[in-house]
This record gives sequence, structure tokens and C-alpha cells, in this order.
Amino acid sequence: MKGLDTLIRAQRWRVDAMRREIVEFEGLVALRQDEAARFEAEVIAEQRRAAGDEVGLYAYAGGYAASIIMRRADIARAITEAEAELVERRAQLSDLFAELKRYEIVLERFEARAAQEAARREAIALDELSLEMHRRGQG
Repeated sequence: MKGLDTLIRAQRWRVDAMRREIVEFEGLVALRQDEAARFEAEVIAEQRRAAGDEVGLYAYAGGYAASIIMRRADIARAITEAEAELVERRAQLSDLFAELKRYEIVLERFEARAAQEAARREAIALDELSLEMHRRGQG
């Protein structure tokens, strides 16, 4: 079953490649979440600075607040997209792994049948040997 062995090896490679991609996407999601946390800390610091100064409050309320809203939306969208991609990749991994298991089960069944056939042939050969020895003993 050289062809099936090759197919299993190729499928294992695909599964491993997908696992590596999932690890990369998990890292990307974590990076985006860290970025969101850093951004929120920065916003809080800017709000405190702006609260102490009338000119700072005017600058904050003017353009900076609008940019914060857009940046928050961008970060949230990036996190959502990365998480969605991660879910999709996990589903693909599940499918690839299920396919790999099917191939391995087929190989196991083939090997079990081959072992049964070898045992049957050995039993037949031993039976023939026993019969021949019995015939020689009576002759």
C-alpha cells in the first residue's frame, strides 16, 4: 500500500501546515488584543492630560476624539476578522484531520486483512505439512 502510505504522509503534512497557520493566527489575534489594550491605556492617559488643561481639552474634543473612535472601530474590526479567520482555519483543520483518520483506518484495515491472509496461508501450509508427515508415518 505504498500509494496509501504516500497519501497519509501528504495528509499529515497538510494537517501540520494547518496547525502552524492556526498558531500564527492565534498570535495575530493576541497581538491585536494587546494593541487594543495599549490603545485604551493611551486613550485614558490622553483623557487625563486633557482634563487638566483647557487647551488640551479643546484639542482632545476636536480631532483627537474622532480619530479615537475610528481607531477603536478599526482595531475591533481587525480583531473580529482575525478571530473569524481563526475559526475558519480550525474548521479546516478538523476536516483535514478527519480525512487523515479515514486514510489511517483504511490502512489499518488493509494491514489487518493482510495479516489474516498471511495467518490463513501459514495455517494451510502447516496443515499440509502435518498431513504429509502423517502419510509418511503410515506408509
